[in-house]
Amino acid sequence: AVELAESLRVFLIQEQLKKRDYDIGSVDGAFGPRTAEALAHFQRENELPATGEINVETLKALHLH
Repeated sequence: AVELAESLRVFLIQEQLKKRDYDIGSVDGAFGPRTAEALAHFQRENELPATGEINVETLKALHLH
């Protein structure tokens, strides 16, 4: 159940990044290098620490929290 919840969260993040024209590859629920790179790019552009990792501030900026 935890893995499914994490996959769903990644899927939702990927959807939001793709809607904003970030290159995440496929929306597949897998947090790979392209998703991490796109997430870091999004974070930089939104004046967040560009960690490429999921955190509360990033979820809020993506309107997912």
